[in-house]
Amino acid sequence: SVALLTVEGYSGGGTGQGIIYIQRGSVPSQADQLAEIRFADSAETVGAKIVGESTATWGSTNKPGRLKFYTKKTTSDVLALTIDEDQNATFAGNVSLLDDKKLQFGDTTTADLEIYHTGSHSYIKDAGTGNLIIASSQLQIINAAEDEMMARFDQNGAVELYYDGVKQINTTSTGVTLGDNKRIDFGDGADLRIYHSGTTNYIVAQSHNLHI
Repeated sequence: SVALLTVEGYSGGGTGQGIIYIQRGSVPSQADQLAEIRFADSAETVGAKIVGESTATWGSTNKPGRLKFYTKKTTSDVLALTIDEDQNATFAGNVSLLDDKKLQFGDTTTADLEIYHTGSHSYIKDAGTGNLIIASSQLQIINAAEDEMMARFDQNGAVELYYDGVKQINTTSTGVTLGDNKRIDFGDGADLRIYHSGTTNYIVAQSHNLHI
């Protein structure tokens, strides 16, 4: 059988909104429990619960509270989510969104920043006001397997670019440096090459004439 709780709206003899009150017997102090909703079986074994708590002693105009959501995998209650009096949400586990469902930041009508996956590609989309700023003292871009560097940016230092995990070029205080046997190629077919072998400097015209 299924237990049903029906709430009928009533306000001054007319029809109003339905409200459920779960009231505490005294004025709460900090971290006092306000109420608890339990989800249980016929033997009153609880599988999940929602707890309301105060975060400070309540006054006439100050009534801060938070909600805590608990789940259970074995026999112990595990805190899964807390929503505090400032509307901050803290998750104890992962947050999973389906394909094409987005994390949206900023104004609710424009969604200035979006993070999502379409099923084929992943997107970080800056569609609102201002720039997309990545702030870090050392920024690394690596492959999906997390075992190969693609690019590295150091504060007050070099910018390094990699090919197949091997550094090819980096910036310095005087410009750009290429290591030994790293070439600069010109033309669609690398028609002109400039490089240093470690012992010799080369300017090589692979095709056509070389005019100096």
